[in-house]
Amino acid sequence: MKTINLICLAVVANVVSVVANIEFGQKFDRVNPHILGGNDAKEGQFSYQVSLRSRKGHFCGGAIISNRFILSAAHCMQGPFASPNLVYAVVGTIYSSKDGVYYRLSTIKSHPEYDKKKSLNDLAILRTTEEIIFSNLIQPVALPKMPSSHFDNNFILSGWGCSKQPHPMQKPTMSDLLKFIMPATLSTKDCIEKFKGHQTSELVRDTNICTISPVDVGTCFGDSGNLS
Repeated sequence: MKTINLICLAVVANVVSVVANIEFGQKFDRVNPHILGGNDAKEGQFSYQVSLRSRKGHFCGGAIISNRFILSAAHCMQGPFASPNLVYAVVGTIYSSKDGVYYRLSTIKSHPEYDKKKSLNDLAILRTTEEIIFSNLIQPVALPKMPSSHFDNNFILSGWGCSKQPHPMQKPTMSDLLKFIMPATLSTKDCIEKFKGHQTSELVRDTNICTISPVDVGTCFGDSGNLS
């Protein structure tokens, strides 16, 4: 059995936000964000990685796209997290609970046409109050020079989400260490074929990236907002 992942494409760039992780035969969770069965990241390996935190700790990820802007998922920045006064960005660390450099936010803007029910336009832009200082451990993600809808197998998903599929009756346990996987991608045509007859088939569209990986390898709770 394989796990099919649908990922919302962000500005046709290398940075995307997790929309779904679907294992056929199991109940579908529209937002299921963690790295299951992934590899441990090394210091500086994902220098664009951002940990978005509130007073209660890490809740979502993001990616540095310039010295003042961070890209994340719109579904992360709802409710109290829509207020820049209650969220701060931590960069330059592979841990979700320690190290890194903290930056306050001045603005949080979710896509004006974000649709939670249809998982459309799940994008948010965050602006820091001060310029992010780049170093060996802190760098912007490499964006493509030209917009493109083509993605090959050089695809990486990273995050601090659950490393094991949580039990339905238990609170998910997040990974403190950043993890990543490199799943294979499917074309929209092949993805539509895979999802044929499935209740989530309406989520397959050209603005999503579809990946396939073994069971217990994929995204899970907590990985929302960061991929490359």
